[in-house]
Amino acid sequence: MAVPPIRVLIVEDEEMVRHGLQVLFEVLEDLELVGAAANRHDAIRLASELHPDVVLMDVMLSGLPQGIAAANTIHQSVPHVQIVALSAFFSPELTQLAKQAGIISFLSKTATAEEVAAAIRLAYAGRSTDL
Repeated sequence: MAVPPIRVLIVEDEEMVRHGLQVLFEVLEDLELVGAAANRHDAIRLASELHPDVVLMDVMLSGLPQGIAAANTIHQSVPHVQIVALSAFFSPELTQLAKQAGIISFLSKTATAEEVAAAIRLAYAGRSTDL
């Protein structure tokens, strides 16, 4: 009996990064891309509609920490969803806000495809990579 793939929603405002992540899911059989959003409002709507297993969320949408606000809303409205934060930079303050919003892991945008996939798999299992 085949194991169903982990359903993933991408939230990324940079089109090139979002497209690169979408391509990644085309080659990974155990991960299924169920949707992609470019802003906080679409992220919240799609998470509620699609019920992904994991959301890969850019925490800095349009230069503001809107991803953290979206993660908090998603975590409250779809509590089974695990959220993996994605960011170009780290700070103790941002990491603390991420934890408070229910984000399970924090990845750099410089992460390799293997690291992204591993973080999603760990999040699905309820485990963190680094928070």
